[in-house]
Amino acid sequence: MAIYVAYGLRIKSDIPFPELANGELNDIDALAPDVCIEFGEIDWEKVKKDQENCSQSICGILKDGIPLGDFWVSGGKLIRVQPLPGIELEFIRPIIMGPLISALLRQRGFLVLHASSVLLGESAFVFMGHSGAGKSTLVTALNQQGYPLITDDVTAIHWDPVKANWQVTAGYPYVRLLPDSAKHLGYSFEDLPRIHSFALKRNKALQEGFAQRCVPVGKIYSFDHDFVSKTWIEPLSHQAAVIDLIQYTRASHLLRDPENLRTHLEQCTRLAKQVRIARLHRHRSLEYLPNLISDLEVEAGLSTTQKAATSNLTEFQTNLSIMSV
Repeated sequence: MAIYVAYGLRIKSDIPFPELANGELNDIDALAPDVCIEFGEIDWEKVKKDQENCSQSICGILKDGIPLGDFWVSGGKLIRVQPLPGIELEFIRPIIMGPLISALLRQRGFLVLHASSVLLGESAFVFMGHSGAGKSTLVTALNQQGYPLITDDVTAIHWDPVKANWQVTAGYPYVRLLPDSAKHLGYSFEDLPRIHSFALKRNKALQEGFAQRCVPVGKIYSFDHDFVSKTWIEPLSHQAAVIDLIQYTRASHLLRDPENLRTHLEQCTRLAKQVRIARLHRHRSLEYLPNLISDLEVEAGLSTTQKAATSNLTEFQTNLSIMSV
């Protein structure tokens, strides 16, 4: 059993997650974690009763091409997994850290997007897109320029009533890269840790400069499906922005009950009104990444002095303040 910290939560887990930041293991953490992740037999009678009394309970079949087992996510506090006999842990972990953690964060009130985020200036730039769209590649390239990673692939956003703004909560300091992206960014793909034996991507740790705190949302971009000859940024109407937020919601198929669906639509509508959302049209070649980064720096309004300051990342090595949502 270990204690981890991710998304502003203390997570007690029977399952090892090398990609998560370690939390301190003490009596208080052990007795009162925010989230428990565990292997165990699923009591379907208890699940049925839980679902009758609370909309914040979902269960189903673990799949990644083939059935892997069953899962139960309850009340924003519990993820229980019952793998089929012979299924290796390496195939289960990515599903827990993908759709299942997304469902749990949704239960805790977050708007959870299929997106990656970095800190540009004093705000989060969020990049939405489907798998393989280039989110991890872009945030890794930005990180190499000194911009701290906030989260990759699963971006959890919440409204802070005290600060009266939308905030992105730090996830964990890893990205997942395809072979061509890893090579272009200067990494040996073969030396990177495997996700599992059949995965096309591999893990890359980006602990240096990892922004372990909540960051106000600056701008949100959705990746265009098609590549173009020149990078340009297309402002979206409110309606188009809402549609993109809905399209890039993580684990949207798990938003089953009417109350969750209503809350989700309200969040997307409000976020689209209060934060600039644009569509990012990009050149296919990775050689154009520096041009894209320059355009984003202009978008962030960073001066030459501010850009140079990103080379000193110590100011971002802040302690994660645990928050309740």
